[in-house]
Amino acid sequence: MKDRVNRTISINGMLVISKTESGQEYVQFLPNNPVVGQVEPFSGLARAQLLSNGIFDSMRKKTRHRGKPVFKGMWSSLSFAADGYDYIIFKVPNSMRYMLHKILQRDVNKIISYLKKEGWSK
Repeated sequence: MKDRVNRTISINGMLVISKTESGQEYVQFLPNNPVVGQVEPFSGLARAQLLSNGIFDSMRKKTRHRGKPVFKGMWSSLSFAADGYDYIIFKVPNSMRYMLHKILQRDVNKIISYLKKEGWSK
């Protein structure tokens, strides 16, 4: 696991919350004395909360760990992830639900064949 460095930076400013035309809230922090390079810019999804005492905090959501699929079947894909899990994902239209048992069996067999070919099992 990588070494993590925690930095505490104190920035004084104003938090502006406004509503867009569609009704969504737009949150913006405006520092009193902006300094270029004081913090590294980032972009991502987050869960934020504004408490009744004025404290505002946000926590970034984990990014998607699932990697690019190494195998794609007709209705399935196999990928190896950075979070230590391997993913087999099936996407079958509702109209084909009656064939699900056959689709699962066929695609799983194809994934097993792929893994054997790649040397993952004996």
